[in-house]
Amino acid sequence: MSEYFTRILRCVLPFLLLVLTLTGVAQTPTQDSLLRLHLDETLPDSTRINAFLDSGDTNYRSDSLLIYHQAARELFDRSGEAADLVRYTFQLGRIHWWLSEFSEAMVVYEQAATMATEIGDTAMVVSALINKGNCYAVTNDYIQAVETYNEALLLAEQIDDQSGLYRIKGNLGNLHVILEDYEKGRSYFQECLIIAQESEDTKSEYRCLMNIGGAYGDEGNHEKALEYFQDGYAVAEKAPAVWGMLANATVRLGKAYYSFGNLDEAKVYLFRALNLLDERTMLSDLAGTHLCLAQIYQATNPDSYLYYANKSLEMSEKLGFLDNQAISNRLLYELHKERGQYQLALDFQSQWKTLSDSIARQDNKRALYQAEARFEYEKQKLADQVTYEQELTQQELSAQRRFYFLLAAAILTIFAFISIMRYRGERAKLE
Repeated sequence: MSEYFTRILRCVLPFLLLVLTLTGVAQTPTQDSLLRLHLDETLPDSTRINAFLDSGDTNYRSDSLLIYHQAARELFDRSGEAADLVRYTFQLGRIHWWLSEFSEAMVVYEQAATMATEIGDTAMVVSALINKGNCYAVTNDYIQAVETYNEALLLAEQIDDQSGLYRIKGNLGNLHVILEDYEKGRSYFQECLIIAQESEDTKSEYRCLMNIGGAYGDEGNHEKALEYFQDGYAVAEKAPAVWGMLANATVRLGKAYYSFGNLDEAKVYLFRALNLLDERTMLSDLAGTHLCLAQIYQATNPDSYLYYANKSLEMSEKLGFLDNQAISNRLLYELHKERGQYQLALDFQSQWKTLSDSIARQDNKRALYQAEARFEYEKQKLADQVTYEQELTQQELSAQRRFYFLLAAAILTIFAFISIMRYRGERAKLE
């Protein structure tokens, strides 16, 4: 069952974030005041530019901000410093990202990286390449994403950009898990974990532990997954002030116990999670918690089974989580069929089948992308291995040639020495 939750987190959550950003976020008074400063033509250009850049770093509605951004271009061309133009371009990429215009965002981030290179701002180049890689990843172009992240990785290592290294390695870990190279994915997460622990970043440390546990769970090793989820829960318990972390850890641990088959422990943590989760801001975790409880009670308590399945369906419909909706409809179909409520059962069965077909189409498309990406990934790994072996063979041949050359030179030297000594001996006899 962990596969359903992993698939939701990996494939649906990024798009949920897009929806929340575009439809549910209002500007704050501070953002309004910054934009008013930017639009006030009586102020110096430098003041207006700084106000605009500061407002662009906020969560102002992206569709509105794009209009302001386009209108501000003349001001930046006229009075902006090179570094201002880099930030301006970088923020334009972010706006296209949040508007789901990923192709446009890729082009703009590449422009930002080029401009940042010209002024020697390597940290900004790294950030632009990371975001460009994110665009490739969200459009299922995993190979290009890996190549772009690796390009950023080399630069981040050169300047010891720990924040950049953490982001890059985390993204590479996620991509390798998607490509089912779980060991490689975990190795990146482990490197992230070291960075987080050295910087005493509790939230990042927690994320790394959960990512490692998730990779083990995807691989089917629920015992190791549970071990890392427990470690993550322990970290979250020590930092209750970090918003949402303990609640999320409690949900993940409850689901891990369920996958491991320990239903009693699963219920303990899932009920604990219900008291921690905020319905306004953590609805996805709530939906998953109710679904897991419905599955736990399926065989033992029909009334609780019905209650939690209905709650899961209601929340999942709000979120647009097709996987959760399909499972909830299937559970409700089975329950009403067992109770002899055949019309209700038929309605839920119809919804279940419709959602399952939709999910299957999405899964087939995603599986095609992943199969193509895995093929290219394995082909590149093989090519790299062949290249390495060729280089190794060439080095061995070069070493052999050097050895034989030195051996021949030594033999010639010995013969020359013997000849000289003979010549001197014969000459001495003649004298």
